[in-house]
Amino acid sequence: MINLNCYSRELYERARLLSKIRDYCLGIELIGLFILLLVSDDTTIKFFLFLIVLMHIITEYFKYKVKRYNMLAFKFDKIERLKNSYGEIPSNFELADLKSESISFYTKLKECLCQKAEAVDNYNIKNKTTHEKELLSRLQEDAFWNHHQYYKMFILKRDFIIKYIIIPILLIVSIVSILSEVEIIKTSILEFKMEPIKFILVFLSFGLLYEIVDEMFNYHRASIEMNEIDNEITRLYEKENPIQNAMSLMVKFHFVRAMCPYIDNKIYITYADGLNSSWNLRVSSSLEKAFDNLFNQLRTLNEDWAITGGMNLYLRKYKEHTKDIDIITTIDGMKKIVKLLNIKVATIENQEIEHIRSYFIQTVIDGVCIDIMAHPEYKLDNQWKELNWQKEIVDLTIDGKLVKTTSLDYEKFTQTIICKQKINEYIQE
Repeated sequence: MINLNCYSRELYERARLLSKIRDYCLGIELIGLFILLLVSDDTTIKFFLFLIVLMHIITEYFKYKVKRYNMLAFKFDKIERLKNSYGEIPSNFELADLKSESISFYTKLKECLCQKAEAVDNYNIKNKTTHEKELLSRLQEDAFWNHHQYYKMFILKRDFIIKYIIIPILLIVSIVSILSEVEIIKTSILEFKMEPIKFILVFLSFGLLYEIVDEMFNYHRASIEMNEIDNEITRLYEKENPIQNAMSLMVKFHFVRAMCPYIDNKIYITYADGLNSSWNLRVSSSLEKAFDNLFNQLRTLNEDWAITGGMNLYLRKYKEHTKDIDIITTIDGMKKIVKLLNIKVATIENQEIEHIRSYFIQTVIDGVCIDIMAHPEYKLDNQWKELNWQKEIVDLTIDGKLVKTTSLDYEKFTQTIICKQKINEYIQE
């Protein structure tokens, strides 16, 4: 199993380190340019000119390297997202080419190649109807995180400019203003302040300052764009076909990340717990609202049905959060649910998902995906056998409501089937 995350993680980390070093080099270059506007001693001018030229070469080199690392990381990230959503690598030729290019560009990746991926891939989805749903779900969560982290980076960059550029420049101006009162220094400054080179340095310093400030505001713009992607995915879930724009949104997501991919590690460390709690609370609120609406519509259904899967474990407090609501029912029950929920489907097809097959349809309520399956079967020794789920229905009291759910023994049995298949796939690879 290919550990794609290893490539993108190492490349992003390298780009992040070089971006941070480049920020300090830009600050030194800008302060050096400003000092040159105020001094006239030949030795001092030569020293600062050498320093500025050196810093400029270093920053341009780092700029090239950062863009290169980020471009490669973006490509690995894209392939990883598609693999996690669709269950397979979109292009092995492209992947092989990227691996070769990355290793030649960054030799430390050879160490990463020795690492193995996790045996159980939680995002290896085999159900063709859920590919785009999984992609949208991951994109929305990442957009939520990036929205807040980019805003924090905007604040961090703003503070960096104030502390390490504006304040030093103000101090230099203050010191020069005091020293200019000395007649010799005052005459020296006035004598050289109209040289043509001074105008060139002024132009360069303003251009450099613009680049630094523009980078800061890029984080603010990226934060707004990520928030819009988050909102757009929410709006998509409210439409009849919430998955039709999944790929275009992924392209937009990576385009926004290209604006300013560097996020300081301390931003993630400081705010990770809070953001994770906020996201889980948001998901839980949407989930509970959708569940209440669904329960109110299905409680009069005169067919066997039950809540199963992740939602069942969530209701029992065994999981802190889940992405969707899984319902199991009979074929007649599925037909009645289609009418109750006004689901528009052409045909109800029998689909195989991880050694379990069933009739399957999907809909969306309050932005939450509802997966409905009927007549489930499992494969054992290459033979399909019925899952006796109707004998495993138990009543669970949730907020005063009597909810039909499958038993924990049933959940353990189905998870054993799924996990066994995933482990077998890993051994084969």
